Amino acid sequence: MRLALSLIKPFELALDVRLEGAERIPDQRPLLFVGNHQLMALDTPFLIAAVYRERGLLLRGLADDLIYAVPGLHQLASHFGIVQASPEACTSLFEQGQCVLVYPGGAREASKGAGRAYELEWWGRLGFARLALEHRTTVVPVAAAGLDDRVRIFLDREDVLSSPLRRVVDALHVRHDLLPPVFVPKARPKLRFRICEPIAIDHFDGRDSETAVRTLRSEVARALDHELEAMLKEE
Repeated sequence: MRLALSLIKPFELALDVRLEGAERIPDQRPLLFVGNHQLMALDTPFLIAAVYRERGLLLRGLADDLIYAVPGLHQLASHFGIVQASPEACTSLFEQGQCVLVYPGGAREASKGAGRAYELEWWGRLGFARLALEHRTTVVPVAAAGLDDRVRIFLDREDVLSSPLRRVVDALHVRHDLLPPVFVPKARPKLRFRICEPIAIDHFDGRDSETAVRTLRSEVARALDHELEAMLKEE
């Protein structure tokens, strides 16, 4: 982490990174932090660094398999405590009393197209809620803003897949959800992270209840949508 923090310090200053609501983070362990992916997940290291500096807490991010397919990226991610995503990895971290950071939208949300800034593209994913209920782990939603609305996207996934370029993509066996948008900045990003009110799961009936899983997922999504709307109005 010392190496990771030194690497991103200049970028933190340039991007005016701010963490709000850190005092809401419970003292209990483990915790499950759930966030919204901004463009290309470029802000994730800054969130991990901000929480570490503010609370001395290392969030163990769960990364897409893509991280482990790109030479050098795996090693860099490991400095931030990021591990390959799987239910088994999450369970292991919880059993060690660590705090896990997940983005239910995954790569698809990180590469969302034009006109969809700050949309939660979770597509019915329930895994994080199921794990939280199974391990009786408090959920901490964390909203991120300041990047999605400060870029101009010229070409996105939908544009590529509806064009002749799709044949090239399919021939190379590239996952469609990993197609990055082509963009340029239209304003200097100012990264803001806000810790939402934690969601205790004591009042949810049944660890394996599908109703409980869907209800928890909806509560987390509502918390993020509400906080994102408030943050954007404050800009």
